[in-house]
Amino acid sequence: MLVSLVLLAPYAHKAFTVDDTLFLFQARQALTTPLTPAATFTVWSTEVERLSSIMPSGPITAWLLTPAMALGGAEWAAHLAVWTLFLLGLWATVALALRLGLSRERAAWAGLLVAATPVALSMAGTCMPDVPAFAFATIGLERLLAYKQERRLTQAVACAVALALGSLTRSHIILLAGVGALALIDDTRIERPATWRRLGWGGLVLLLGAPLLHVAVTLLTRDPWRGHDTVSAMAHFASWRSMDRTSFGFFTHWSVALPLALPWAVLRRRELSRKLFVFALLVGMALLLAAGFQSWWWMTPLFALGVTVLADLFVDARQRGDATQLWLLAWLLISLPVVVYVQLPPRYLVPSAPAVAILLLRRLEGLPLPMARRWLGAIVAVGLLVGSLILHADAVFAGLGRRAANELVAPRVAAGQTVWFWGHWGFQFYAERAGARPLTLSPPHPRSGDAVIVDDGALPNDHQGLDLPVEFENRVGTLVHDWPGPRLMAAGAGYFSTHWGFLPISWGTKALDRFDVYEVQTP
Repeated sequence: MLVSLVLLAPYAHKAFTVDDTLFLFQARQALTTPLTPAATFTVWSTEVERLSSIMPSGPITAWLLTPAMALGGAEWAAHLAVWTLFLLGLWATVALALRLGLSRERAAWAGLLVAATPVALSMAGTCMPDVPAFAFATIGLERLLAYKQERRLTQAVACAVALALGSLTRSHIILLAGVGALALIDDTRIERPATWRRLGWGGLVLLLGAPLLHVAVTLLTRDPWRGHDTVSAMAHFASWRSMDRTSFGFFTHWSVALPLALPWAVLRRRELSRKLFVFALLVGMALLLAAGFQSWWWMTPLFALGVTVLADLFVDARQRGDATQLWLLAWLLISLPVVVYVQLPPRYLVPSAPAVAILLLRRLEGLPLPMARRWLGAIVAVGLLVGSLILHADAVFAGLGRRAANELVAPRVAAGQTVWFWGHWGFQFYAERAGARPLTLSPPHPRSGDAVIVDDGALPNDHQGLDLPVEFENRVGTLVHDWPGPRLMAAGAGYFSTHWGFLPISWGTKALDRFDVYEVQTP
């Protein structure tokens, strides 16, 4: 917890980034209609649309960010809410490891491994739902094990509430109810009917309570305008055509964004299936060809490694009759159904970070303690370095959007000029707060004398093909960050979206982002 705070503290005033904006808009609406935070209109592509129609996550994040919006969009307040839950998640990770029988030292290492997981540490610097979902999921499973060991109904209720909060933060957390069933049964031969009797009444509360609470809150908070809710939003973004790219990303993330595949492969190098690895190489290449990402062929070994390690986790658990490893593996797979979504960046795997840490620690139990410490020290050091680089890169990227609003939008609005913008992500939040209006395909459109600010990083070159009565020729200003350095959404990195690539971070020399200001000339 201390390590996390030391690394995160410099980013207390870090600008909002990428999808932060959508959840901040929800929080702003929650100040007016607390039960229906998505019941508002916004522009997130090229048209005005109902926020509830594009929001597949529940209302918890909006409620967490409401104090920040009440303070005028204070970055420190929003980050404080996320950091608090991150620390609670680390605490719950250690408590969970202790309940699984790990020693106090190894349980402490579990918390440190999660804190050093690059995608977990870096997402704690955003205001997206992934870290809160991780915290609620871990708390829920820790309470589940508490019920399993002590059989108190209050523990079962606490588990159901925590898992429901998690699923109302990131919808796929609801699958942890099934993971909980495996943890309670504690038997790899789950086909025997007698094993299900071990659930008890508290088990029924665990299995049914979270889904029922999720459905109840979803119905209570659904947008009355056309009955939009998270289910309809998920259906809106479901796409079988994106499964080639998202499937490749899911298995690759275990090798490049979370410390699972590479350490496990080294520890189990003699037992891993070579045939499966070769087969997975061919499958990975086929997926890339189908997705039109042939230039990423060099990442197929990382994809194959992810497939092989996950398969080895299952085979090893069955051979040794290790029910704990089996349900920890199931925990890793809760984000697999997200492959039907239009994208699957590594942030969706953050709620599974505790399972990665505990699996590695259980595997390292056979090593002498000094050797295990060296292993863990190396993993933590690399993770903290990569996570810190991602935090820094995101701070620079998001900060440029805030600076563009302050330097390009605010002075023009103060001078009485009407300002429009074309672009989204964190820049949109600051541009709208400064008084700019989003440009859409439908009227109203800018008039002569208005200014239009185009964010080429968020929507590269899209404005060139739009049939708008606007001439993007009279450029009167530019703000650009063209220094070489780490990139999150360019040069092969797709940290926030696999549309940009499969690496969590890369090195780039092209412009990080560019904001051009145009004086409008209508025909």
